[in-house]
Amino acid sequence: MSHIRIVQNQTVITSDRIDYYGDKKTAIANNNLTIVDNADNLKASRGEYNTETKTGLFFGNVSLENDSMLIFSQELIHNTNSKVSIAYKDVRVFSKQTQYSITCDTLIYRQNDHFLNANGKPIFYFIDTVRKRWDVLADQYFYSFDTLSVSSLHLIGSQTLNSEEFYKFSDSVEITKGTVSARCEDASYFKTQANLVLIGNPVVWYDSLQLFADTIEIFFPNNKIDKIKLYHNSLTLTKSDTLNPEKIDQISGEYIDILFENDSLKSLVSKIQANSLYFIRDQQGESGVQSSGADTINIFLAENTVSDITWKAAAYIEFYPENILQADLTRYYLPKFRIRYDKPMKKNYPSIPSYYNSKSQ
Repeated sequence: MSHIRIVQNQTVITSDRIDYYGDKKTAIANNNLTIVDNADNLKASRGEYNTETKTGLFFGNVSLENDSMLIFSQELIHNTNSKVSIAYKDVRVFSKQTQYSITCDTLIYRQNDHFLNANGKPIFYFIDTVRKRWDVLADQYFYSFDTLSVSSLHLIGSQTLNSEEFYKFSDSVEITKGTVSARCEDASYFKTQANLVLIGNPVVWYDSLQLFADTIEIFFPNNKIDKIKLYHNSLTLTKSDTLNPEKIDQISGEYIDILFENDSLKSLVSKIQANSLYFIRDQQGESGVQSSGADTINIFLAENTVSDITWKAAAYIEFYPENILQADLTRYYLPKFRIRYDKPMKKNYPSIPSYYNSKSQ
């Protein structure tokens, strides 16, 4: 037998062979199972479907496709009436409306609510930019992605149509995007506003900068870093001397705003109890340490080098020449000083499983 079909209203079940048990109202197929229900198209190596509860259990190379989503897994529970799906094992999700993907161990997806819940070390990927490069030797184009990736232990996503897309990441969050990396306990991503909010001991790395605060907000409209805002107990670090790891330039304050222009650092503004510590260098070599404070400190940069500094209200400046510096440079550090060495690594965008053939869907 081949291409056996069961038709129930808008649901069509197809397989090479289907055993139907009338007392249980259950259809069982063990080879090339396909279920088409309006815009939903489900395929699996095998599975069973209850025509009364409209619920099926599917195994092996499972794919579920609708107008907005493409889901792959090795096991799937799906209800064609409620449009609720639970996917297990090697789960990969690809949005058909926006350039994002999710990998995880377990996924709960409510199509009608545009809601998903991913667990088992989920990773969220969003492609900002696709770059195309021609390789003369290979005589073909190669493509690379500028991708935002966020991993955590738990992920909740709300995909509201024609409105805000919101994703909440919880526990052991790691973030990478271009030259930006971050860690925190919880993070929220607002796609429409193109910003990330990090809480729970957040730390951000940007090139040579390391950033700390109680809350950190990253803005990247038009796929480029526009600004980073630090809220409460804020601190920035920059290693000023690769040969001496203790020479770390520092800025602290209650709030710090970091502005960028054309992917380059433009300025830093530290507000309320602002302090700075810089290891000064001149043409002859090291010249000392400068410590300063004010209500507000503005630092302007050109070509990633400090070009101007202004202090506003209650300002003070202290300078310690190189010849009187203590051997232990950490004694000059700002009170809020802390440092991290666990910068997360970039994650590779997932691929669509080889068993999927869009023409057969």
